[in-house]
Amino acid sequence: MCTEVKESVAYMKLLFEPSSVAVVGASNDQSKWGYRVMSNILRGGFEGKVYPVNPGSPEVLGVKSYPRVVDIPEVPDLVVIVVPPPAVPQVMRDCAAKGVKVAVVITAGFAEIGGEGERLQQEIVEIARGAGIRFVGPNCLGIMNPHHKLHPQMPAEFARPGPLAIISQSGNIMNTVSRLIDTMGLGISKAVSIGNQADIRAEDYLEYFAHDQQTKVILCYIEGFKDGARFFRIAKEVSRQKPIVLLKAGETPAGARAAHSHTASLAVPDAIVQAMCKQAGIIRVSTLDELVDTGIAFLRQPIPKGRRVAIITGGGGWGVLTADACAKLGLDVVTLPKETIEELDAYMPAWWNRGNPVDFVGGTPRENHLKVVEALLRCPVVDG
Repeated sequence: MCTEVKESVAYMKLLFEPSSVAVVGASNDQSKWGYRVMSNILRGGFEGKVYPVNPGSPEVLGVKSYPRVVDIPEVPDLVVIVVPPPAVPQVMRDCAAKGVKVAVVITAGFAEIGGEGERLQQEIVEIARGAGIRFVGPNCLGIMNPHHKLHPQMPAEFARPGPLAIISQSGNIMNTVSRLIDTMGLGISKAVSIGNQADIRAEDYLEYFAHDQQTKVILCYIEGFKDGARFFRIAKEVSRQKPIVLLKAGETPAGARAAHSHTASLAVPDAIVQAMCKQAGIIRVSTLDELVDTGIAFLRQPIPKGRRVAIITGGGGWGVLTADACAKLGLDVVTLPKETIEELDAYMPAWWNRGNPVDFVGGTPRENHLKVVEALLRCPVVDG
């Protein structure tokens, strides 16, 4: 593992598997976001230490509170910030003074609104970089790690543990995808609402999830790339290890305008995104249902070792359509070698087409169907 990846794993481990969490802006007022985040951490059964930070309350939800981050008796692994935008820079300075290394800035009102918000975002970036702090957001709804019973998040619903990771530029989309996965009886490994990506970016999570043993498939909802070339370079490496399914929003001018006001995302021509996805081995989808269904399909079906395919069909026309579809997607509908043809002769009727696609129509005994599949999987020129 290279040094860059080791450093990534180190701070991501603090983010997703902390032993202690501080919530700055934690509140007893149920109308406050700080109440929801603090409540979710406690309700989720987090087994580490929780430090609410609120100078106006000696206790929050029955837990001893502290006036500032610097007053906490230890350095918390993770600090979640839920205070008004003008207060965030000072909180980040307190984190720097305390030696905190990872934070989640849930607060909105930064670059996505321009002007003063953009200036504030740049200020917290500079403070964080000067102190070596990595942070999620701002303008996000938090993170989830059900395997660690960690829920410093705004949504009230808790996901069950599972093998699907979610990287979402929208917190509400993160929550919706998590619920869709739950309705299928599955769960998530980790989920993150990345917001404005002022510091930690989508590709950083990709890199971490590539090495995360609990993650088998990575689902992404992205509105814009901070560094598209870096994203696709890392995605190309990660996709060789684990499937990446991408729903890229903001394809139209109207969508691009909405994305800019939502997460300060800059528009990228869709043709470029499509071409880069193809080069990087990313599976691109168009709807949330497709995002979840495709991810689940990859859980249940191993990744092919290459592009060479054999087709089994229940009719000649279906074989033609499938061959066309495969070719358009860059797959190679191979010519079957003589040895495989001869092996299939034992299971197929004498008049079978003796080629690829393999056509079952015309009398192939049902009990031989599985044998044909197994023979094709053994074929040295077939990857799937």
